[in-house]
Amino acid sequence: MPVRNARSRESSITPNILSSKLVASSWRLRVYEDTLVYPKEKEAFVRARIELPHFVVAVGIRCNDGKMPLVRQYRHGAKSTFWEFPAGYLESGESAISCAKREFKEETGFDLLNPKKLGSAMLQPSRTNQMVHFVQGNLGKYNDPKRDIDEKMNVKLFSKESAIRAISKRSSMVHLFALQLLKK
Repeated sequence: MPVRNARSRESSITPNILSSKLVASSWRLRVYEDTLVYPKEKEAFVRARIELPHFVVAVGIRCNDGKMPLVRQYRHGAKSTFWEFPAGYLESGESAISCAKREFKEETGFDLLNPKKLGSAMLQPSRTNQMVHFVQGNLGKYNDPKRDIDEKMNVKLFSKESAIRAISKRSSMVHLFALQLLKK
């Protein structure tokens, strides 16, 4: 088998988009039906693609005892409540760090001090462009949270071990992954 450079290998497995049709749009969600064909192939195929905004999961740790706030809120897709780390969508032009600080304050009431980005991951690249960014910092000053109208939640400080138990009982993969990043 002949050796090809990386660029030619990528182009041979990357299909061309023949057409893209918006089939649904709501709030921050857009669903497309794309018709694709691989290079040097004649038969086209269809794939659904979902565009969603990127979001941040923010973990804040209190310096004196290592406790961290979790929020319990209703998640309509699962029709249930979950203990989670504070999280939220990036606004247009907003950095992951700025979003983490804003969302953390809105949801918990605490400032997020000295935030650092732990990493990023795509949720399901076969279906969506959505990226999640993980940020960790220290708990700062507390003020009453200023939440959006659609955000009703409980906030509680957990030890790391209790947070692991609460999130592991019932959670999304995103929050379980955030726990794994904390273990490092």
